[in-house]
Amino acid sequence: LSRTGYRLPTEAEWEFACRAGAATARCYGTAEELLGRYGWYSANAQVRTHPVGRLKPNDLGLFDVHGNVWQWCQERALASRPWEGEPPREDREDTEPVVELHGRVLRGGAFYDHPSFLRCSARLSNRPYMIDDYFGFRLARTVR
Repeated sequence: LSRTGYRLPTEAEWEFACRAGAATARCYGTAEELLGRYGWYSANAQVRTHPVGRLKPNDLGLFDVHGNVWQWCQERALASRPWEGEPPREDREDTEPVVELHGRVLRGGAFYDHPSFLRCSARLSNRPYMIDDYFGFRLARTVR
């Protein structure tokens, strides 16, 4: 965050961009019936990824924040554990080296997922050396 240029977003940046001002589980509201208009998931993706921009964007103009591929974030998976009742952590740069032993956070859900995984707050982790067709990334840019 202290350098200018392109990078992976922090979890907080990713969720802010996904929500686009919404306070609901998804960027457009809560109705599961509308999910197929905004994201690729188990009911509409035919078990494959799709080119970005084919469905509706959120209110910030971002496509595929729900579904298609899980998107890598900057933090190690150990950096935050909201399910354990810890207080929210400050959004700051994770300066620890990326090593294969530490899982990294993924957000957004993928084409094979059930609708419960396609929520603004859904998260999982995997090791950084993992490569698969359901992992991808969305770049953030630091400007000064």
